[in-house]
Amino acid sequence: MNQSAAARPGISLSEILTDSWKIFTEHFRAILIIILIVQVPLQIAFWGINRVPILSSQQDFLAQQENLISNNKSDQVDRAGFVQAVAELSVASLAVHFFGSLITTLSVMAIVLVVKAAREGGRIDYREALRPALARWPAAILTLLMIQVMLSVLFVFLVVPMIVFYVYWTFAIQAVIIHGRSGWGAARYSMDLVKNRWWKVLGFSLVFGIMSQVIATVINAINVERGAFPADIAFAVVTSIALGYFVVAYALFFFDLDASRQPAGAQPGGSEDDEASRRGE
Repeated sequence: MNQSAAARPGISLSEILTDSWKIFTEHFRAILIIILIVQVPLQIAFWGINRVPILSSQQDFLAQQENLISNNKSDQVDRAGFVQAVAELSVASLAVHFFGSLITTLSVMAIVLVVKAAREGGRIDYREALRPALARWPAAILTLLMIQVMLSVLFVFLVVPMIVFYVYWTFAIQAVIIHGRSGWGAARYSMDLVKNRWWKVLGFSLVFGIMSQVIATVINAINVERGAFPADIAFAVVTSIALGYFVVAYALFFFDLDASRQPAGAQPGGSEDDEASRRGE
């Protein structure tokens, strides 16, 4: 990896993409095991939840109604039932996505520690990454819950403020695992990093988001046995492994922004951070 490029404040998008790929491939074994440990049971749980009788019956009902609409038989559509089914499935989907994100946070923090070691010229295995990630997991869950509640409140009033703060809080989880922050302290640390670079963070995030969506779409398109237990689990896990590259990219971006914030000679997670964490900042 180009150490000077990764550590220098103001890292470019091309540097992040190339350096992330180098770390992702050179430390693939640790990243792979971390993702498998978290994602295999999670995806099995998702597959089972989607087949809960009430949800599967609503999915079948929606498919029937959509078939009527596509065949120009709208007069036969059960509109009240259609709206109810859409609402129930949407709520279920949001709940599954949210609790899935809480679990996935564990692998995100572990991968951030792998990236930290790589930037410092070292290497850690999956156990060394997962142990501290597990210790900080409750703080990460608290932070995510707080952020989700605040974003939901903002969404109720105006979408634009929600987007603004969503970008500001991009690196809250990285602050949890690297600097020992939690809750509002982690969110505020992320805001300090993003301040005056909001458009850059938004731009890079859009690129990462578009790339990850394309990759996920291509992988899912290969699954010709959609609906079958082994195939669905396998392709979901493969997608998670591929998207692990973007966890590495966000980690590199975080460390670059953090380097410009840290006083000269200061070490991330040092006494200043410990004291701030004790004060709940």
